[in-house]
Amino acid sequence: MTSDGDEPTEGSNHDLTEVADAVTAAVRREFGGALRAVLVYDTDAEPVLDVHYVRDDVSARYDSPVREVAAEVGHDDVFASIDREWEGRNPLGHVRGSVRLFADGVVVRVVDEPGRGVSASLDADAFPGVRSFLDAVDDSLDP
Repeated sequence: MTSDGDEPTEGSNHDLTEVADAVTAAVRREFGGALRAVLVYDTDAEPVLDVHYVRDDVSARYDSPVREVAAEVGHDDVFASIDREWEGRNPLGHVRGSVRLFADGVVVRVVDEPGRGVSASLDADAFPGVRSFLDAVDDSLDP
């Protein structure tokens, strides 16, 4: 795991580490301190789930940061459902990723190819337009 310090990462795929470095840098440029964690995964051959970056305050919140951040950022059932959608036909095209909004955060998953991608966790206020959209729909459903 890499936090704001220089702790070693778990996982063994050098290519995924380069991808995670690039994603972490790009998301930090765009969202600054709202980035909570970055996780890369590859389910080919030897599955790799690498919690690459964890913001210090997020890491301090957990007894076992790697395991708990992996649970926060993504679950196998979420990965599997998006990979199934990737392979399915949709008039809008292939699934490129997903955004999941939770009360205390946002998880964005970008699919590189089936079984391989990057997930990032951000603070809850990182996507105010999307959250406003959901609030408006929610308000209209509950008059």
